[in-house]
This record gives sequence, C-alpha cells and structure tokens, in this order.
Amino acid sequence: MSGVRFPPAPLSFLNSLFPLNLVVDIGNTLFKAAFFKNKSLKLFVSGKTVKDLINNKQFISLLKKTESVIYSNVSKQNIQELLKLLPKKARCFAVEKNIKLPITINYQNKKTLGTDRIASAVGALSKYKGHLLVIDIGSCIKYNIISDKREFLGGAISPGLQMRFNALHQFTGKLPLLKLTKHKVPVLGKDTKSNLQSGVINGCISEINYFIDIFEQQYRKRLTIVVTGGDASFFIKHIKRKVFLQPRLIILGLNEILNYQLEK
Repeated sequence: MSGVRFPPAPLSFLNSLFPLNLVVDIGNTLFKAAFFKNKSLKLFVSGKTVKDLINNKQFISLLKKTESVIYSNVSKQNIQELLKLLPKKARCFAVEKNIKLPITINYQNKKTLGTDRIASAVGALSKYKGHLLVIDIGSCIKYNIISDKREFLGGAISPGLQMRFNALHQFTGKLPLLKLTKHKVPVLGKDTKSNLQSGVINGCISEINYFIDIFEQQYRKRLTIVVTGGDASFFIKHIKRKVFLQPRLIILGLNEILNYQLEK
C-alpha cells in the first residue's frame, strides 16, 4: 500500500540481527580484547596476559555467546588458551598475509608489515577521510601514511618512550631506570634524572613534530593526524598540529576487518 510508513525497528532488534564479535589485540605490553555487535562496542578489557582476560567474569560470559573472532598478535604470547574456550560454531580469523582487507597495501614486503599497523590504518579510515597520518605511541612509535585512495603507503618506526629509558639503563653502567613523568620537563636538565627525562621525552616530542612536518612536505598535503597508543594522551598536548585522539584505534580496525570477512 502506497503512503504507508512503518516505524523504525528498535535498536535492540537491529542488534539482535548481528553476531557477537570478539576482537583481540595482542601487543608488546598488553593483551586487549573487545566485544562488538556490528560496530557497537559492548565490552573492552585488557591485561598483561591472556589469563587476566579469562579471569574476568564479564569477558567469559560474552565469550560463550561469541560467533566470530579476529586477532592480531605482534608479541610472543600464545592465544591458544583463549581460543580453546570459544564456542565450537565460532568462526576465527587471524590478521595474516592471506586475509582479505578493505584497504590496499603498497609495501615492499607485505609479509613484514605489522598487523597492528594494518588494523590502525583500517580503524582510521573508518572514521576519517583524505590523506591520513596515524601515529601509534606505545612500546614503539609507529608512523603510518594512508592515502585518500585507501592505500597504506608506509611510514616509520622508532623506539617508544619506555623502551628508550630501558635502553639507557640497560646499556650503561650507572644511569638509573626512569619512567614517564606527567610533569613538564625542561630542556635544560640540572641533574642526571632531569637530563635523561629531557633527552627522552623532549626527544620524542621533537621527533613526532618532525615526522608530521616532513610527511606533509613530502606529500604536499595537509594530513589528518590520528593518534593512538598507551602514551598518546601525554604527547598530544605537545604536538603542534590539530590531532584526533583514538585510544582504541586498533580494536576498531580489527572489528572493521572482521566485518569485512563476514560480508565477503
């Protein structure tokens, strides 16, 4: 009958049409996992090992209802203990060389490209348009350039802040082991501690701003800058350009990749 309009379906009904997705990001420092209904985040948990997730009652409750799972692993940790707890009907995908992606990878050796970098690029493209610079500030600092044609072009990797502190302590005889301070660090240090803090923290700040400038010069475009990673919230206030903070960018990207597999 023409002219008849039906009311929109309630959100709870629409959510029931989508399977429960589990995405797992195994980084060098943390084990992170999230449950999604389509693109709606239901639960996010993290821990140092897979056992930290398994001991979470909410996590286990949703795990039993999971229909699809995807994981990215850039560490030496084993995920098999977690996968054994999945329902038998659950479909499992690993982000590896043969997986289908919603982006093009323009990289000399695709096999060596970190799956976390792929996921962060996909996550950024799900929220922003144009030429993108994704900066992941965690155990390492990763710079990823993605074109407006949804093409991963490459970037750079350097040691993260804590890795730099660790190296200075480990490879010298007397320098102390320091951690990130939330206080402002002067460029001119007056003792060993403040000298180390200035060199590492101000060095990272200068490096990040340098890469932003050099990439914009190279591509002759004003890039949309997306920042993620465990130390991102500290560094964004020191970046000269406007940036978008996305703490769970890899998690979002993994869910996009998983939904892409299910659609295909």
